[in-house]
Amino acid sequence: FLINFIFLFRLNLRIFFPVELDKGVVKRMLTFSYPFIFSTVAAYVINWVDIIVIKKYLGLFEVGVYSLAYKMGNFLRQFGLVLNTIFFPMMVGLLSRKRKDLINLYFQRITPQIVFLWGIILFFIFILSQPLIPIFFGKSFAGSVSPFLILLIGYYINIFAMLCSSILMTFELVKQVVLVNFLAMLLNLGFDLLLVPKIGIDGAAIATAMVFIFGGISYFFLVNRILGLKERRSLFIPIPFLIFFIFNILFQNTVYLLGSGIILAII
Repeated sequence: FLINFIFLFRLNLRIFFPVELDKGVVKRMLTFSYPFIFSTVAAYVINWVDIIVIKKYLGLFEVGVYSLAYKMGNFLRQFGLVLNTIFFPMMVGLLSRKRKDLINLYFQRITPQIVFLWGIILFFIFILSQPLIPIFFGKSFAGSVSPFLILLIGYYINIFAMLCSSILMTFELVKQVVLVNFLAMLLNLGFDLLLVPKIGIDGAAIATAMVFIFGGISYFFLVNRILGLKERRSLFIPIPFLIFFIFNILFQNTVYLLGSGIILAII
């Protein structure tokens, strides 16, 4: 920092003046950016509403158990966020060169491959988390297993949002994205208030998973519309994994090994 400060004073400050702003560019930047204020608020509410509702209807112990499941899920979600960082500059470059055909190709070819690969990764995490969470975090946190497995379903489908957001931002569909996020916030709050008092922390996990599924599917269809496509094949890829996830959550003791074997055979 000190070295940078010294070099700053050695610069000819005249290079910074006169300050000239293109009003058209500034207006476009503000128009593009201001909706993100609402999106940030929505994301903040989604991140914390589960904890607030659980604390209100249950207790601090349940807050801790659910927080572990949620933090592990968010850690996995970071890998999906990396995809947006990688693909966004590519999409901008392709659009600037008027190569919408390559953007279409990315959506039709790359998206299903990543969805399938993400399903395989989450499949093994799903299997290993059940015995390993109590081992690493103690038996008192064994209750984190169930909400974590439920959240994995939402994080899986939400990969569509991670893959599609770069395209949506490239085409500047900011308002549509913010609308989806705002609706997701309202759905999360509503489902939490409905489910947590009835089924506890699993209800909070179901609410969040449903919101992530809503976001992923909504982004997917928004991209279809902006690209003028009717791509549906990618939506069928998660079905075998989802069947295994849901059946395993409902009937862990009876279909766990059988379901694992079937999915591995499919893979």
